[in-house]
Amino acid sequence: MGERVFQRGDVRGLFDCLLGSSESLADRVLELAAIPAPTGAEAERARRVRELFAAAGLADVQIDAAGNVLGRAGPAGGAELLVSAHLDCAYAAVPEVRIERVGHWLVGPGVGDNSAGLAALVAVSGALRELERSGGPAPRRPVLFAATVGEEGEGGLRGIKALLDRPEEGIREAISIDGSLGSLVTRGIAVRRYRITVRGPGGHSWADFGRPSATVGIARLAEALSRLRLPRRPRTTLNIGVLRGGTAVNVIPSEAWLDLDLRSESPGELARLERRVLALARRAGRGLDVASRLLDERPWGVMPRGSTLGADAARALAEVGVKGREYAGSTEANIPLSRGVPALAFGVARVEGAHSPDERVDVESLGIGAAALFALLLLRTQSSTFPCMS
Repeated sequence: MGERVFQRGDVRGLFDCLLGSSESLADRVLELAAIPAPTGAEAERARRVRELFAAAGLADVQIDAAGNVLGRAGPAGGAELLVSAHLDCAYAAVPEVRIERVGHWLVGPGVGDNSAGLAALVAVSGALRELERSGGPAPRRPVLFAATVGEEGEGGLRGIKALLDRPEEGIREAISIDGSLGSLVTRGIAVRRYRITVRGPGGHSWADFGRPSATVGIARLAEALSRLRLPRRPRTTLNIGVLRGGTAVNVIPSEAWLDLDLRSESPGELARLERRVLALARRAGRGLDVASRLLDERPWGVMPRGSTLGADAARALAEVGVKGREYAGSTEANIPLSRGVPALAFGVARVEGAHSPDERVDVESLGIGAAALFALLLLRTQSSTFPCMS
């Protein structure tokens, strides 16, 4: 792979250590995934990550006003490079989260999205600090490591927004640890999420038979939405994530609602879909009151022309024998990309079944992903050409 250029510190040793750390990373994933962290209730997991950041030797470890866990490496003064992984999970609060190992898989809600990302964040931040402490090539740029809140569901990306809204940080690039190994999300898709509520008079199922039913109205709307024809290019999607209504079998429901997720690679196409959806909602009423409320939106964004971040990410993956592929998606990278800041989402584990109860992570992939992330951080924090490590 060429000549190694770093003369101080054991870069190769740290890289190999991460590459062979799959089992210890698996233990960390299981530990973090077992700490419930639904969107808006990440505090317990945040406290544990704060302890891990401190143990990793990061500077100025703290939990900020938004709930993000922060730690720093490299020279003082701002955070030219932001490296983040979100704390929250897509599942709601439950009495007990079942997380287990089955052969070479870790199985359970949130193991890949994003407990694997958090485990890699802790491990690689520690490796970078170890490189500094051992006299190796210290980062030439200030690096802010952040475990962020509010990425999933209705979180509004509030954690990373809070960081990008601080001009004193001077963030010039951002790497979000999210997705499956080999995926590079370099384009942020536009997203809008709505709650559509139908209300009526309600009543007794026998005595008031014939009154309009809110559940019938919401079902009528759901059926109409399911028949919408959406363009394949630019890719545009619609998902009814939640549908609820009614109180008892013998009661005409007075209220029902659904939560709707709209996405598109094109902001213009998303706006057209949004208008069609809201028009259908109005027509579905038929004697019922219909109200639509915007729950969340995520801005569209693309990698600024001239940035080498995507190429370096692909190169880092090549160091571990993985081919990087660029995608469009909805991640924390949407926020910096929408503001003209180079950013991407970088997967660090092979993840299957994301956002399902049986979400799973391939244990062997964990060390590979952590080593690739370490290589990427070396690329982005050194002024010299990346050292080929063999």
